[in-house]
Parts: sequence; structure tokens; C-alpha cells
Amino acid sequence: MRHLFSFKTLFAVGFLFLTQFSNAQLVLAENEEAILRFKAKTGEEIILLKDKTDYYLQFRFVNPLEDKIEFPKPKPNSWKQFKYSHRIAFLNNGKQVDVELVRFKIGDDQYVIYEQHDRGSGSTSAGLKISNSSTNQIKLYSAISTTIQGDLSRVIEGNNIEVVEHLD
Repeated sequence: MRHLFSFKTLFAVGFLFLTQFSNAQLVLAENEEAILRFKAKTGEEIILLKDKTDYYLQFRFVNPLEDKIEFPKPKPNSWKQFKYSHRIAFLNNGKQVDVELVRFKIGDDQYVIYEQHDRGSGSTSAGLKISNSSTNQIKLYSAISTTIQGDLSRVIEGNNIEVVEHLD
């Protein structure tokens, strides 16, 4: 009986590991790389990615229930659907923070992916803000800081995205 318990435990742990590993692999295709990727404190994985030849830019939002948002669906000319902005914010306490934003719209929802670099401490934070113009509802997804991978500034490397001074 003791061996049966060990086998069941080993099987369950192995199954959970393989499930998590396979889900992670499905998020990015072999020809894709993440520009910015993080796990939100609410459990979702948020990724801004491009294909390795700069053919397309795409946003993916995967929640723990396996629901996934991919934007845009037709990938050609997708760079035109995103806008990038960078600014330096001066906080009341004298700190300087670099703020980078990428914005796009899906229907009535405006999505803003943000990344902030605190120049003093060197810390980075990131997240996603979704605001609906019809209902005025706002959803915030803050990144778990240890899961932040990449750098939003990489989105401008190929000069494919529109850079704007202010995102409205």
C-alpha cells in the first residue's frame, strides 16, 4: 500500500509538471520571441511578442482557465495596430521613473501594457490596464516582479511601430 501511495503522488506531481510545461510551450511558437512577458498577480500570463523576422507583433493574454486572447488574429500588418510611447516621470519624492507604454484597441476596450523603471533603485514594474469606453470599467493586472522578462523598449528596434509622444 505504501508503494501505491508513492506512485500516485509521483504520478500526480509529474502530471501537474507536464501540464504546466506544455501550456508554457504553447504560448510562444518556435518562430516567436517575447518582447515583454510576465505573470500577473491574479494568475494570467501576459505577453507582447513578435516573430523573429519582425513580420508581425501580437499580444497574448492567457488565464489559468486556458482562455486566451490573441490580438490581432490576422497577423500581417499588425504593427500598425499598436502605438508606443516613452516618457520620464518625476515623482513628488524626487524620484525619476522611465515609463514605457504600448497601446492597442479591441472593440470598446483599450489595452495599455506598461513597464516602469525606477532610476534610483533600478527596480522594474509592469502591468496591463484595460479600460472600456462604454462602461468606464478599468481592469488592472500588475506583474509579479520576479516574472518580468524582456524589455518593452525592444518594440521600437525595427522601426515598425508608430512612436507617439503621448498616448491618449
